[in-house]
Amino acid sequence: MPRGRKAVLPRTLESDYPAWKGAAGRELKDQHGIDATAIAERIWMQFYVRRLNPKDAADQAEMVYRSTRPTVPSSPKKQ
Repeated sequence: MPRGRKAVLPRTLESDYPAWKGAAGRELKDQHGIDATAIAERIWMQFYVRRLNPKDAADQAEMVYRSTRPTVPSSPKKQ
């Protein structure tokens, strides 16, 4: 019985992930002033699995960061 096409193996997450995350973390810090440690590891992994490039991942991480942190209320104006 003939076999179908051979399945393409996905890239190994373990080998590329640290370099990708480092680049995305630097981008997040440089562009948005947010430390990579402020973003949960599972979020970084989701971005990696979705194959976002480091810049897009940093932009998405910034949105996650802003959506999960309460805004700091401004001090009342003195009259």
